[in-house]
Amino acid sequence: MKAREAIRTKRIPHYLKANKSLQQPNNIIWFDTETKFRLGSDGKQYHYLWFGWACYQRRDEGKKWSEPEWLRFTSIATFWDWVISKTRKKTRLYLMSHNGGFDLPVMHAFTELPENGYKLKNAVADAPPLILTWKKESRTIKFVDSLNIWRLPLKAVGESIGIGKMDMPLKSASIDEWDLYGKRDTEIIRVVMLKWLEFLKDNDLGGFAPTLASQAFNAYRHRFMPIKILIHNRELALDNERNSYVGGRTECFKIGTFKGEFYYIDVNSQYPSVMYEQEYPYQLLGTYDNVTFKELGEWLKTKAVIGCVTINTSESALPFVMNGKLIFPVGVFSCTLAGPELSYALTNGLIESIGLCSVYLKGPLFQGFVAYMYNQRLKAKAEGNITNTWLYKIMMSSLYGKFGQRGRRYEIVSECDPNDVKVWIHHDADTGETVNMRRFGGIEQEWIDEGESRESFCAIASYVSSFARMKMWDMIKRVGRENCYYCDTDSLVINRSGYDRVHDLIDDNKLGMWGLDRKLKTITIHGPKDYVFDDDKKVKGIRKKAVWNTENVATQDYFVGLKGLIASNQLDNPIVFPITKVNSRIYTKGTIQDDGTVLPLCINC
Repeated sequence: MKAREAIRTKRIPHYLKANKSLQQPNNIIWFDTETKFRLGSDGKQYHYLWFGWACYQRRDEGKKWSEPEWLRFTSIATFWDWVISKTRKKTRLYLMSHNGGFDLPVMHAFTELPENGYKLKNAVADAPPLILTWKKESRTIKFVDSLNIWRLPLKAVGESIGIGKMDMPLKSASIDEWDLYGKRDTEIIRVVMLKWLEFLKDNDLGGFAPTLASQAFNAYRHRFMPIKILIHNRELALDNERNSYVGGRTECFKIGTFKGEFYYIDVNSQYPSVMYEQEYPYQLLGTYDNVTFKELGEWLKTKAVIGCVTINTSESALPFVMNGKLIFPVGVFSCTLAGPELSYALTNGLIESIGLCSVYLKGPLFQGFVAYMYNQRLKAKAEGNITNTWLYKIMMSSLYGKFGQRGRRYEIVSECDPNDVKVWIHHDADTGETVNMRRFGGIEQEWIDEGESRESFCAIASYVSSFARMKMWDMIKRVGRENCYYCDTDSLVINRSGYDRVHDLIDDNKLGMWGLDRKLKTITIHGPKDYVFDDDKKVKGIRKKAVWNTENVATQDYFVGLKGLIASNQLDNPIVFPITKVNSRIYTKGTIQDDGTVLPLCINC
């Protein structure tokens, strides 16, 4: 029976529109700052400008870029006078750096631009993403953080385009050495962005977008969208989609230190591979209750389905969120599953009862997009083009998450004094509601949560992640759980016995096959994203430069982000201070046996 469905009125149902724009930035300033700091009475470092390098280039439509115009600056006023001199009427000047959450406060951007008559008209200040637009009459300055596109350390970005980032000079080094270092950082940002714009144009991937996910979304809608996707606003279906949309499988099959012969294998482009191979929902038909097993089976043959079910299982195949963590338990539990996992549960007799089910038309939405990106990547790799090899990879992997984007944002509600920086919670005495508010840069914003973004279709994102988890589960079964040591989303660490079972699935180039990343001799596994594989030590949230005080305690510098600076009531000096992080290393996703083997948690057993 079809369930009576409420409507979320924040967005109107509509078909996802094709993107025809080819517009790109034609006036850009790239910059980077070097700082010194004063030590506050609170023991924190307050950073201020020492010097910086900026580079300006422009092009007229259809023409080449001008020669780079460089500026070395030691004064905030000098920098902004130069920036403003590059603005033109009815023209947008792009301003870019790698980590604007640091560089913009160093340059007092949120007070200097208002003092020069520029008003902040749009502000996405999550840092990243960080997208800011200032206007003065018909002149526009738009800041786009390159971290929005390349969420990597600048050193890794440079290596990806063949330009090495220099080692930071010693404090005693000459100013010439420091200049070479600072200018190289700006050069990396400049070159990678120009290569990115050229890449978008050469491949006809639509107009420039300020984030990687939105760029992939632009490219898809520009030339790869084969079926009309209907964006709906039906509440029960939206809840089903959100409840089924969970992350990748990250867990330990064994805890401790092990020596022997181990293999670190991973899927060649896991998410793109399942996007290419499978069909995805594109139009909601309805949400139904009192669904029979027969009806569910028939739907799954030709339709996409997301359903609430009660599971009774002795194998750890299906996702369940407990205390905010994604686990794969055995026993009896209720969850919401997207089609791939729902079909597996039904086929294997793991479903005890069926709740609400949302049903969709489905089709091959992504074959053209993935095939183009993957084949072009292989071609670039064969030609030794490391830049394009990397760009095709990141573009291909960044699309699906856009369909799962939430409608949460800060919205400008009024103007204020640019020097007024604060956050607070507004309590409405009449309605009892509370709203998060903030002020900075001459604007006052309130937090808006509309549930879904205008173009989101979470069922698609949920299906992609579900297919990816089932791909991992299939490999775990083939290898044998007893031969698995660790998995993280698209990678698996196994022993020689396990590798011998699946060596026929190893192909470093074929989409969706498994590649051998490396062989290992000694592995130490403490928990998810906390391990040592030979000499490669990784601990989530702890930098490689951290100082380990004990086995579980590390000290590292903490850089206060833009949101934190706003909360600290000042935006003129980035703050850095040491923090100590303690790893409890208590594993909660399974039960550890005496030999280090981890058994799945048992729910209601």
